[in-house]
Amino acid sequence: MFTTIFMIPIGWMINHFDFLNQPILLIILTTLLIIIFTFLIIIHLPRMNCRALGIKIEGEIAITGRRLLIQLESGKSLVNSIIDVAKHKKESSKALERVAYELYMGKPLEQAIKEAIENSPSKTFKKIFIQIKNSLKTGSDLKHTLKAALEDITREKIIEFESFGKKLNPLGLFYMIFGTIGPSLGIVMFVIFLTIIGMPIKGAVLAMFIFAIFMIQLFFILIFSSMRPELQI
Repeated sequence: MFTTIFMIPIGWMINHFDFLNQPILLIILTTLLIIIFTFLIIIHLPRMNCRALGIKIEGEIAITGRRLLIQLESGKSLVNSIIDVAKHKKESSKALERVAYELYMGKPLEQAIKEAIENSPSKTFKKIFIQIKNSLKTGSDLKHTLKAALEDITREKIIEFESFGKKLNPLGLFYMIFGTIGPSLGIVMFVIFLTIIGMPIKGAVLAMFIFAIFMIQLFFILIFSSMRPELQI
């Protein structure tokens, strides 16, 4: 993937700028910049994947938490409840699958829960298992503790959705101005200006405008996606 991404612009630069006939210092500096840039992208990929996994778990944790509570209320032990919930095809269930695997391998329940808290990319998942861990230490009713934690998580998600709704109106206004009206009027005014001064409109100029509009749209899409709360009910 990285070969495809980086070799195409590198090949274009070599062909366009007669790169092989440039000073050796320029070649070394360019090569170092490419290596550093590639390294920074590769080193951040696991963090990006971890963050994406955490967002998925955040959206599914309410369902998984309720399933775990139902298993406990049916009279099953915590170990059997975790193993049963881990069989569902959800990212949050896969996080429980790791706990179930550790239990199968003979690791103590407290140690498996502690490692799940340390390794989980989801703060809500950590919060539920911290409550379970505290309940096991104090000997309190696990079902009551888990139910209270799920109610607390639900209230936090409602607050997140309300906050997102308040931010959505000004963001929509900015999108209408800079993502729709601005590019449309900008292109029209630019074309009229070039027509008045008698300058021909080349395909490269239009391609530049298309690329700029694409980047603006992508920028707003990323903003909306990053701010939207994730929750499955």
